[in-house]
Amino acid sequence: MKRKLILLLFFGVGAALLLFTLFTHRADWSQLVQMQVAASLLVLAAVFITAVFVYTGESNWKEMEMSHKELLKDNTALTLQLADLEAAVQSNERSTALIALLQGSSSLESAATEVLKKMAKDLEICQGVFYVKEGTDDHCVFRAKGAYAYHKTVASIDAPEIGVGLVGQVAKDKKMLVLNELPAGYIEVISGLGKSQPSFVAIIPLTNKDEVVGVLELATLKTYSEQEIKYFEHVQESLGFALYLLSEKIKVNTASKLLS
Repeated sequence: MKRKLILLLFFGVGAALLLFTLFTHRADWSQLVQMQVAASLLVLAAVFITAVFVYTGESNWKEMEMSHKELLKDNTALTLQLADLEAAVQSNERSTALIALLQGSSSLESAATEVLKKMAKDLEICQGVFYVKEGTDDHCVFRAKGAYAYHKTVASIDAPEIGVGLVGQVAKDKKMLVLNELPAGYIEVISGLGKSQPSFVAIIPLTNKDEVVGVLELATLKTYSEQEIKYFEHVQESLGFALYLLSEKIKVNTASKLLS
């Protein structure tokens, strides 16, 4: 703004000098007058050229400022993409480790226990139950095969039918359920310091194609992050398929023992 006022001032002075010279010496066009007119024209030309540079410079500055903002925007987007990529790589590594635990197990009970231990370590889970489908589609229940830091023994945990209770409803809907407002007394975390109620619970159906073969119920005292929710979604199918293969392997081994 100051530069514009200064340019206008110089332009006004040059124009005033030119008009004054022309008016006072309109009848006397001597060499001195010609020099004064030329000087006035030079002042006006200099002001004009300076103005062109100033406005061009402002335009270039604005373009540079816009380019800087675009670079910052692109950098932010790139940072977010990099964070998503790192989260995806971490999810794949964790999922691969869980699948390896299932593949290396000889029973559903040992597999369920090891998976919960691994997830507790990776995700700071304070309590968890691993349910496996038993029975046919006409009549099936989801029986607990493993538990982590649970206040009941695995054998005493209820085996909900499909559509009954939150676990049964998730199995029926085939959709993950994340709860951040738990019913009073739904789950209690018991430690040497006393009792507390988790802040969040995720109930995850484990699917093989269109069939729910198991359900994970995971509780935590912290809030699940967006990356962890995406990880749970990824686990639904990968862990579900590995659980299906383990169940089939156990059936084959059991049948072979009976035949032998």
